[in-house]
Amino acid sequence: YTQQLEACNSDYQAKNIVDGILTELKDDAWAKKIFQDWEGRCQKDTDFIKLAAIVNDRIEDADWAKSLLNKAAKTGEGAVGAIGLAAAANDILKDSAWARSLFEGVGEKCKNRNDYERLFSAIEEKTADRELLQHTHQIAADKLTSSKDLVYLAESVLRRFKDSDWARKIYEKALGAGDI
Repeated sequence: YTQQLEACNSDYQAKNIVDGILTELKDDAWAKKIFQDWEGRCQKDTDFIKLAAIVNDRIEDADWAKSLLNKAAKTGEGAVGAIGLAAAANDILKDSAWARSLFEGVGEKCKNRNDYERLFSAIEEKTADRELLQHTHQIAADKLTSSKDLVYLAESVLRRFKDSDWARKIYEKALGAGDI
């Protein structure tokens, strides 16, 4: 296994080698050392998220996985990174409270309807939390200013909540936008 590790050139190969070490040799300490070395090579939020999933799955160390996700939070950028982190907290750690708090903070990083749609879809897919979904729609309604973004948001309100009164208020804001 040592020779294979020295020759491997991808995280995927390293994960497979560690699987062999855990399965055949049952050497948790060696596997943990390999993951620690891997952590030292992580640079982007997605690197930390990927490793967190593997650490949680292979050696069942939820505390370390959470630490890795916290490092991902420090390296991630923009709404897409924040959405990925919140989804990872939900999927990897099954920590719905932390995931909810992370999703709540994403709205401040969203810049346009595309960012908000990613957020809305992730909340629906990962949490099914209607209250959180409604809250993030309200943040979007307060923050968005372009007519195109607001029209999209009104359509999202109609599609997701069937609330024509709320949608009407957003359409009115769109009519008052300065870019029509």
